[in-house]
Amino acid sequence: MTPGLSERITKADVVNRFNANIVENVEGCWIWMLSVNHQGYGMFWVDGQYVATHRWSYEHFIKPIPEGLQIDHLCRRRDCVNPSHLEPVTARENRRRSMKDHCAHGHRWTTATTYMDKRGQRNCIPCHRLLTKQWKEKRRACSLVCVNE
Repeated sequence: MTPGLSERITKADVVNRFNANIVENVEGCWIWMLSVNHQGYGMFWVDGQYVATHRWSYEHFIKPIPEGLQIDHLCRRRDCVNPSHLEPVTARENRRRSMKDHCAHGHRWTTATTYMDKRGQRNCIPCHRLLTKQWKEKRRACSLVCVNE
């Protein structure tokens, strides 16, 4: 009987495939060069499922992630998989660190890039502009289709 594909793939094959898809930048980040999810985190196919590359890297090169903790990127790059740039923290600490000086998409919080909404919530101007532009393009495309029908 022929072993299945998953039985023939060794741990070394997975590590080699992982290492073949990273590039080190001048800051020492290991940038994941393949697919990323909508939040900017690298994704990697292992054992029949997609896993987050930063989590896989930490668990492979350092140790298992303790129950209930998340991995924080100390370099603030979501596509970085350098285990020395990763630290397990609570969800609360991860939010506190990420909101300190950047929005969720990596824009620095400054007086020029931030506005407060009616609820007193901090908002990112570059993100707002991008969302507005996408909304207008979608609306324009819809109106062109509707007019031409």
